[in-house]
Amino acid sequence: MAKEGLEGSESGYRSTEARRLIIGLLSSSDESLTADQIHDRLRKAHRKVGLATVYRTLKLMRNSRAIERIDVGDGTARYETAELRPEDHHHHLICRSCHRVRRYAQFSEEELDLMKRTEHSLEGRFGYQITGHRIYFEGICPECQAKQ
Repeated sequence: MAKEGLEGSESGYRSTEARRLIIGLLSSSDESLTADQIHDRLRKAHRKVGLATVYRTLKLMRNSRAIERIDVGDGTARYETAELRPEDHHHHLICRSCHRVRRYAQFSEEELDLMKRTEHSLEGRFGYQITGHRIYFEGICPECQAKQ
């Protein structure tokens, strides 16, 4: 679990309420969230965590590799829990209109087969030992399509 990457004697970081709240929020979201979105959601849940604390905590969590930063090219960083186990692996759907980043991990057998074949082909062509990949699909989300 992502919490293990931040807390405990191995990381050297102590568990604080802000860290637990932020990692809990990121773990339960199917979206990658901005610092402002994290702050707003915590505030709406009546959790008093200042925006500066959110930014400091995100930096600390990135340094400890508990979370990852996602950049979709709009100048705003988004965050999500790190892939610490194979079952954490996911891909991203990015809306080019509202810049929402949705994670998904419900892969079909056809998609899994395509990824395996692609990795195998790349290993053969370039001599790399593929250890992972990140995939971002871009398009327009259903909410933005409805507005058009």
